[in-house]
Amino acid sequence: MNCMQTGGPLLCLLLLALWAAVPASHARTVVLHPVDGSVVDEGGGQIVGFCDDPGTAEVEITLNGATHRVELWDGVFDLDLDWAEGPNELRFGTQTIHFTSDPYAETLRKPAVHQAMLDNCANCHVLGAERSLSLIGAAAELCRGCHAEVAAAVVHGAGECDGCHAPHTAWNPKLLLRTDNQLCLGCHADRTGEEGVAHRALWGELTCTTCHEGHRPTLSGVGRHCGACHQGVVAAGSGHQEAVNTGCQVCHTMHGTAGQGLWKDPAESCHSCHPLGGDLRHDPALAACGDCHRVHGEKEMPPSGERCRGCHGALLEKNRLHGPDALGRCEICHPLHQMANRSPAVFSCTGCHGTEKLQGGHTGTVVGFDTCLQCHHLHQSDEPFFLPAVQHEPFRERDCADCHEYPGFDERRKLSVPWGELCAQCHDELPASEDRHGPVAEGRCQDCHAPHASRWPAHLRQGLQRLCLACHPRGEEPGAAADRPHIDRQLCSDCHEPHGGPHQHYLTAEGNALCTGCHSDPTLDLGGVLKPIIHGPLNTVGCGFCHDPHDSPGGRHLRLPVAEMCASCHEELSPASLGAAGATVHRPVAEGHCTACHRPHAGPDKALLRSGGNGLCQGCHDPKRHRHTLVPRIDSAFASVAADWPRDGEALACRGCHLPHSGDGKGLFVRPREELCKTCHGGI
Repeated sequence: MNCMQTGGPLLCLLLLALWAAVPASHARTVVLHPVDGSVVDEGGGQIVGFCDDPGTAEVEITLNGATHRVELWDGVFDLDLDWAEGPNELRFGTQTIHFTSDPYAETLRKPAVHQAMLDNCANCHVLGAERSLSLIGAAAELCRGCHAEVAAAVVHGAGECDGCHAPHTAWNPKLLLRTDNQLCLGCHADRTGEEGVAHRALWGELTCTTCHEGHRPTLSGVGRHCGACHQGVVAAGSGHQEAVNTGCQVCHTMHGTAGQGLWKDPAESCHSCHPLGGDLRHDPALAACGDCHRVHGEKEMPPSGERCRGCHGALLEKNRLHGPDALGRCEICHPLHQMANRSPAVFSCTGCHGTEKLQGGHTGTVVGFDTCLQCHHLHQSDEPFFLPAVQHEPFRERDCADCHEYPGFDERRKLSVPWGELCAQCHDELPASEDRHGPVAEGRCQDCHAPHASRWPAHLRQGLQRLCLACHPRGEEPGAAADRPHIDRQLCSDCHEPHGGPHQHYLTAEGNALCTGCHSDPTLDLGGVLKPIIHGPLNTVGCGFCHDPHDSPGGRHLRLPVAEMCASCHEELSPASLGAAGATVHRPVAEGHCTACHRPHAGPDKALLRSGGNGLCQGCHDPKRHRHTLVPRIDSAFASVAADWPRDGEALACRGCHLPHSGDGKGLFVRPREELCKTCHGGI
C-alpha cells in the first residue's frame, strides 16, 4: 500500500527521517508513527514505518498483544488500526514504542513535522528502487526554495539551516533542535557570565528572539528594540536622543553580566562623547554622571543649585545666603566637573565684587591671594557680610589700628609690634615665659589662632584636635582607630594646657591626679578607704607606667597587650620562661589572661589575687571533682583558707600542692606526685 496515496505522508516522512538517522546495520526495521512518548487524542490512526532490507516483502506489527501482517511498498508500510484509550504498547521487530491515547488530555505531546514531508517526500529526497533517500540538491538551497521570505535575510551561521532546525521532525516548535535560550547559547556562550545572561528579558519568559531575529541576528535600530520594553525611558527631545538613534549600546552593554548593572564604566560611556579633560573629580564619593544628570530624561536640566542641594544641603541652612546660592547658580563660583582645579576664592570673589569695591570696604587693603576665606563664609552665615560668629574684638569693632601700624594698612599689612608681644598686650593670662608652649614661647600665636574671625572657638584656625595633631601626629587621623578614645572622644585641652604650664607636657595636673579627674581612683574602695595592697608601678611611678594616654596597642590604653605588659616586669611569666620543654602552662596564663586571677591595680589579698584562699581556684575548678579529703567545700564554714601552705590546721590550700602558672607535667604539682603525697602520708 502506498502511504503517499493513503494520506500518510507525515508517517512516510517520519519513516524516512529515522531511516536516514539510524545506521542500516543496526536499524533494519523502524516504526515512525506513533512516536515513543507521545500523547494523542484519537482512538486510532495510521501506524507507519519502513524496512530497509530489499529482500523483505511483508512485516509483522504487534499492538497491545495483537499481531498484524502488512505488505511493504518500496520498503515502506502503513496500517490503519484502532488503539486503546490510555497506555498502548507497539512492537515491531526489536523496537518497542509506548504512547498514550487520552481524548481529554489538556496537553497533547505531538512532534512538529516539516510541511514538505506532509506534501511529498520527493520534495527533498530522491526516491527509487535503491532507496538511497539522498537529497535532490544542497540542503540550504532546498530550504530557500520553499521559504522565500527567509531567503534574502539568511546571514546567520553562513545560511546552514540544519544548525538550528531538524529537517523532518522535532519535539520543539519550528523544528528547532532545542528550546529557549539554550539553542542560541550553544554557539554564543561568550554572551554569558558567571551567573548567566543578565539582561532582564533573558531571566524571565522572554528569549533571545525578543530582540534578535532568528535569521538576521544583527540588530537594526537598537533603540526601537529596547523601547519595546523600556517604554518612556527616553522621551522625545531628550538630550540623549542622538545617542539613542545611534544605538543604546553606546552606553549599555547588551549582554552585561549580573552585578554590572548592564552599564559600561562611565569613563567609557559618558566621557567618550563628553570629554572634559583635566582632573575630572567632582568628589571622590560621586558614583557616576547619573547622580547629577538625567541620562534618559528631558533635555532641560534643573538649575545647578537644585541638583547640588541633594548632597550639599547643609551648606544652605542659614537664613542669610550668598547671592549665587540664593539664585541656585553654583556654577558661578564652582566649575561643576573639575572641582580640584577650581579657582582660588579671591579670584571668584573679585569676579563679581570687583577689586576696587573690595579695597574700599577693607580700608584700602590690597586683597591678597586666597584671603577672602580667612574672614568670610562662602555660602551662608547668620552674621553680616557672611562673617564667622567668632570674631576678634578689635576686628568686630573695626579698630584696625589696635593691632596694625597703619589704619589704612598697605600690602604688607604691617603689625605695630611682633605677634607675641602684640597678643600679650591684652592676654596677660598667658603662663610665665619659661613654661610656655613652643609656638607661644616663640611668639607665633598666628600658627593656631586666626587674628580676625573664625568658625571655631577661641579664634582657632581649625578644630582643636586637628590643629594639635597637625604638629603632634599620633598615627591615623582622629576617628580612624577604635582603641584611641582619648584622641577620638576627648579634647587635647582636657589634659593639656594649650598655652603651657608648670607640669610635664603642660598637663593640667600631676601624676595620677590627672587620670583620677575622670577615672575613679583604683587604689580606693567604695568607702574611700585605701586598699591594703597596691600594685608597685601604680604606687611608685603612676598610671603612665602601664598606660599610654594616646595610643592603645593593647586595648584600654595599655602600652602592650596584657600578657606582654605583665611579662615586662615578671620575666618568669614570659613565653620563653613558660614554654620550657615539657612544661605545662596554666590555661589562663597560656591565653594571656593575667587579670582573670590578679587585680591590676590594688586589692585586699596577697599577689593582688581576686579572691583569697581556695575560692579563686574553685571559681573555675569544680570543688566536687577537685577536692582533697581535707580541702573544704567553698560554701562550708572552712571556706576561707589561709594563704600559707601546704596546710593550715586540718585544711589544705590548693597552692600547697599546685603551682599557679606553670610546672612539669600534668596537674602543675609543686613536686612529683608520689613525692608530694609522702609529704603528709609518710607511711605510703
